[in-house]
Amino acid sequence: MLSEQQIQDINKASVVHKENLRVYEQLFDKYADMAYTVVQTMVRNKEDADKLFVKIFDDIYQLPGATESEKNFCPTVLSYVYTYTLSKLTSWHIGFAKNDPRIMYNLICRLLKLKVKFKDIAFMFGETETLLKLKLKQIVFMLRYSVSA
Repeated sequence: MLSEQQIQDINKASVVHKENLRVYEQLFDKYADMAYTVVQTMVRNKEDADKLFVKIFDDIYQLPGATESEKNFCPTVLSYVYTYTLSKLTSWHIGFAKNDPRIMYNLICRLLKLKVKFKDIAFMFGETETLLKLKLKQIVFMLRYSVSA
């Protein structure tokens, strides 16, 4: 038979578990589309992208600030997903042109469609907003020129 203290401990653990699950669900609802967009754009193989997304999202829950409702957590998530995906592609010996203008353009457009702030996208790439805007203009010019040539 369980003691009164053991019953209280079990009840506390149950409350903590339910709270952790609620926080995880909130994080998933808020950031899953954005994170999957980054992974899917960078990883061409859908099966690998899905596996990587699951691993990354479990890690996101462990990031500092994840369990609090921080307003500025989005740049942290983007940066983590982008950096982690790059490192995995490197460890898998899969060639990925980090500065491929088509991939960068596609990724930026897809994130903007998800209503991700441009400043958060710039943070993900480790750039200032001004520098990323300049790069984006150059990419658009290059893509237009290559299509019309």
